[in-house]
Amino acid sequence: MRVLIVVVVFLLSLPSYVAAQSKVTPERVTRNLSGNSIEIPNTRSPDGKFAIFSVYLDGTTFAVAAIVTTDRKRCLAVTSSLPYGSNVRDRKPKSYLTVLWSTNSTYVAVHDSARRHSRLEVFACSESGGRQVALPNLFKMMSTKGLIPPNPRSSGQKPIEWIENKRLVVEVRAKTRSGKKVSKRITLDLEKGTGNN
Repeated sequence: MRVLIVVVVFLLSLPSYVAAQSKVTPERVTRNLSGNSIEIPNTRSPDGKFAIFSVYLDGTTFAVAAIVTTDRKRCLAVTSSLPYGSNVRDRKPKSYLTVLWSTNSTYVAVHDSARRHSRLEVFACSESGGRQVALPNLFKMMSTKGLIPPNPRSSGQKPIEWIENKRLVVEVRAKTRSGKKVSKRITLDLEKGTGNN
């Protein structure tokens, strides 16, 4: 009986972790960069100034994935992605992040494939700061057009390539309840805020 209660308490605490992570500010992450951060491999910007770091926050037991200057002096933005699919303190933790920088290092697309229904996040970055770019609901867009089936078992949005540093090609993927895999590509124009498939 005690084991069941512990499991129920653990499962009920998961949404609070997600809610707590969504309220993390770049300022709070910056205060924790000195000793509680690890640069995630293969996430550095082409100009070498920024990278995605896994940052443990004081007073918590979880880490956030944050866009940080490579000198670890400042956090530009905090993603909603999990930095690692396993404990970062493991000898060889595995990251499920796909990170794609524009060639001029002004935009970064981040996708966390560890989640069953994952969404793409895009951030505009400069030395003066970072901000999340508002994106349309890509899955809903593709599903409404009949290109991706509604109510899939799992879905994701993977960044494929940048075109001229302002347009992003994204592959929207879904796995149906019967196990069939479907994917379609869409191009987002970040300056116009539109998508074409």
